[in-house]
Amino acid sequence: PARPRVVKETREAILRQLILATYASAEKPVKEAMTASGVKDSFAISIINDLIAAGKVLRKSTPTRKALSAEVVNQLLTEEIKKYKDSPVMNPLLEMPGYASRASAHPSPRDREVLLGSNHVGEKNKHLPMFQSRLNSVNQDSLNVPNILANYMCRYRGGLIGKHFKTIRQVMVFAIAGLVSEDLKNTWLAIGRLTVLIWQTDIRDVTQYLDLLLSIQDVQDFAATLSPGILLTKIEFHVISHLIEHVRRFGPAVLFSTERYEAFNRVFRLCSIHSNRQAPSRDIANTFANLDRCRHIVMGGQWYDRKCQKWVSAGKAVMLHIQNDVRDAHLLGVLLNKLKAPGTMALSTIARDEDSGKRRARAAPLTWNQTQACSLLPALPSIPGRWFPAVSVVTASQDVAYIGNEVLVRSEQGEFSPLRFASIIELLSPASSDNGLDDSHGLPALVLVQYSSLAADLHAHLKMPIISRIRDMRLVNPEVVSQERQASGRTWLVIGHNPSSQYVINVNALHNNLYVRQALPASLQERPQFFDNRTELYLAAAASLRDQRLQKKLAREAMARKKAEDARFAHNIGSGDSSLTLLEHADSETEVDGVPELSMQTVSLPDGSSLPTPRGLRERRAGSNRGRGELTRGSSRIAGGAAGATTGRKRKAGVSIRKW
Repeated sequence: PARPRVVKETREAILRQLILATYASAEKPVKEAMTASGVKDSFAISIINDLIAAGKVLRKSTPTRKALSAEVVNQLLTEEIKKYKDSPVMNPLLEMPGYASRASAHPSPRDREVLLGSNHVGEKNKHLPMFQSRLNSVNQDSLNVPNILANYMCRYRGGLIGKHFKTIRQVMVFAIAGLVSEDLKNTWLAIGRLTVLIWQTDIRDVTQYLDLLLSIQDVQDFAATLSPGILLTKIEFHVISHLIEHVRRFGPAVLFSTERYEAFNRVFRLCSIHSNRQAPSRDIANTFANLDRCRHIVMGGQWYDRKCQKWVSAGKAVMLHIQNDVRDAHLLGVLLNKLKAPGTMALSTIARDEDSGKRRARAAPLTWNQTQACSLLPALPSIPGRWFPAVSVVTASQDVAYIGNEVLVRSEQGEFSPLRFASIIELLSPASSDNGLDDSHGLPALVLVQYSSLAADLHAHLKMPIISRIRDMRLVNPEVVSQERQASGRTWLVIGHNPSSQYVINVNALHNNLYVRQALPASLQERPQFFDNRTELYLAAAASLRDQRLQKKLAREAMARKKAEDARFAHNIGSGDSSLTLLEHADSETEVDGVPELSMQTVSLPDGSSLPTPRGLRERRAGSNRGRGELTRGSSRIAGGAAGATTGRKRKAGVSIRKW
């Protein structure tokens, strides 16, 4: 971005425009001043237009007076603008203390505009089936995204919307690895890193966050490498350049983004369907007032009853209905915060008996010696009680983690203890949680996890941290478990993932990204350097763009010449059978004393005779009348049942004349 404009310079530019408007013939100088400064105040423009219009009237003569001179016009317009001495002549925001005109918030870049390379992936038809199968096979655990409809996205890849882009940004780099060029793969990597930062709602360290926002430069650099023209046609690539200063002034970008409010346009339109369209704003306001009134009642709000002369509220049945009916609560915008307690475990489903159809009795709970924790951790003392093996547990971040999932745990069981990566091996739920059996002796639920170690370096191609399974296992309290992105595992039957001891952490995932970054050391969060010299990169991109424009210009000119020649040739040849042949033996023109000399041509008639006809300037001008059954020479006509035709310009070939 260029040097930020300060308020003082903006005010001075507006005052210069107002002063210029007091001169005669000031319309052009004012427009040039606005273009040069880049300042156009909508508040002052009305005053400027009035002054310019008054100046034009004063410079013209009328039946009652003469046209005024430029000096007199300047004096009168100056007196006119002095009338605004005690009135505002520019935007009042420019007088507000602490206001910065250029630091105003911009909406964060639109998803569909920043995505580079989506068309490039779609064009590689030979890799599209493999890309689709990989996208179908992505494990969506803890991504917190809608179901990835890979078949739909690949089939209608030209008509995706924001929710699709938000999803595929998080997994795209894994799906295209090895299928596209290195630059395109790194482009998606940079887009994913930038998306995580833009959608982050909680900034703990502003300095570190703003350093990470330099990923904006990576996205712009790859745009200049793959498609330089997009930097000129898409304003979003310029808008995101100001995102760092906006975040410093207003906070997280997603909180002051205005794009999400566009979705409410449909809601406003639906609020005026039963309306005569005479006052739509009033009808919409009344509809929202009625909805708010209903929402106030069902949420237990009170209103004054004039008959009873007291404040009343809805009955318990009404309030219980809105708590139990999710659909009505959603329509009224009532949030039902039914959060599960961290540590809540779900037991395996009991199968039904094939003969009776009734559920079978659950197996007896396990003793400590029968659990995996006892066999894997023999050093632990025996814990009295009985447990049921569970299949899932609710984490502290309100996620549901299953056996085999990768999670983050507090290594020291404290609220502020360091986070470590681990995988769930076994879930033990006390027996008291099953229909009143009380064999737990007050013991909490237990989670057996296997710790993972972080590699010292990032992945060579994906530029993401690597974790490896180690033999260190611990029993932890499920209330201190936060689920994290599972890097691999069996999902669909399209592609099966072989078990491995090493996994890649998807730092491009939006969900729980803040916890993931807290568990990573600073050395593994550094932004990878893709380009060494950005100046040379953009100079090369500009040269490439100029060359592309030149090639397109030459191609257009060549196409225009070809179309003109084809049209001229088609006009000369005609489109029917010919009984008379026009032969041009000499098509050259000479000038005598500056006057073009008429060239001679021969017309062969059916009886074998020939008739010489002159051809010159007037005949070519009358070419629009030829081809209509007559051959024109000046003002005379030859119409012996034969048709005339144009002779073309400087063609030395026989031209057939169509019979009328």
